[in-house]
Amino acid sequence: MVLQEIWKQEEEETLSIITYGMGVHWAMNATQELGVQDRVEVVDLRTYIRWTIRPYLPV
Repeated sequence: MVLQEIWKQEEEETLSIITYGMGVHWAMNATQELGVQDRVEVVDLRTYIRWTIRPYLPV
């Protein structure tokens, strides 16, 4: 419920780009060229995978 309230409070539309590897660099460069860095979130899957797999790795 809290996330729905936060979503309603945003006045501008935003975009999330979920990618990895060179796609991260391409997305970052594109947002800079278009001047929309403040409205675009680039998520690098390589950092997410390390975070989710870590609890399952042997110690």
